[in-house]
Amino acid sequence: MNYVYLLRCSDGTLYCGWTTDLDARLKAHNSGRGAKYTRSRLPVELAYYERCEDRHEALSREWQIKRLTREEKLALIRDGKKETRMIFKSGMGWRCCYDPETGLYTAELGGGPNHSLYEITKEIFDRVDDPNVEWPSRLICQGRQLYMAVDDRCGPPYTVILDTDYQKLCPWAKTRVSGKVWDEDMTDAAVEVFASEAKNRPQRRAKKAAREKQKAEEAAAQAKREAAGPSAEEMPRDYSRLTRFLPVLETDETLYDEENGYSDVIFRFMEELELACEQEPENEGLREMKRIFDQEESSPGTIFRHLPELLRGLKALEAGRG
Repeated sequence: MNYVYLLRCSDGTLYCGWTTDLDARLKAHNSGRGAKYTRSRLPVELAYYERCEDRHEALSREWQIKRLTREEKLALIRDGKKETRMIFKSGMGWRCCYDPETGLYTAELGGGPNHSLYEITKEIFDRVDDPNVEWPSRLICQGRQLYMAVDDRCGPPYTVILDTDYQKLCPWAKTRVSGKVWDEDMTDAAVEVFASEAKNRPQRRAKKAAREKQKAEEAAAQAKREAAGPSAEEMPRDYSRLTRFLPVLETDETLYDEENGYSDVIFRFMEELELACEQEPENEGLREMKRIFDQEESSPGTIFRHLPELLRGLKALEAGRG
């Protein structure tokens, strides 16, 4: 087995290399018999590693990682903590994974814009790297397909999500989207028609039934709300007890005189305004009108200077915008 690894040096820098024996190589680095770069930065610790099928793949991956920025390498370390606990097998155009935490066997076929994910069995995982197996990809295709992105230049690119839990099942895979993603109804129809997708029918049917049940429950709840009528919050507010003062406030010139003070109309209006504010404490328009009368320095002149503003507020309430 070949490995590509990242070491974290004592000065915080990262070193990338490849080896066929990870433990022995780490010991060699820390004894000063490793790379020249790490000799002056001891001790080092293993931060990340990937299994590779052969030397060629390991050298290719090492070159890719060395071209990454420091931030990208750190992201690889963070994202790869779980992946390093998984067991991988890979070959030309395929990669298989066993996750001991979940007990799942999964696989990836293709690359670039043409890309598929599968849930496979232990038997497939065990046999996929057998030298007697001529076409490992055909063996993988015997599993349950989870995801498929196609861009083969024979038609418009498209993506089919056969199991919406594919990311949970294959957290290690770097999925790609090609073209338009099929909607649920089209995917359900394809699963029912094609014999190759028979393994997907139980989970697709169960999820379709769950969606339909949810839609039915939402429709029933909506019908119940409509039958009950609007709630207290949705009911249009009735401000007629306030807006009935509009004609008097706009035309009456005897709202105040020096001898008798404010007329009864003003006091009745203030009582109704106080009641409305108690019923709707969050109504900014009502609160603003009440502030006009609550100001300690308010005099008849002050109040009547604000009367146009007060009238605009009342008209807004009457129009249903309060």
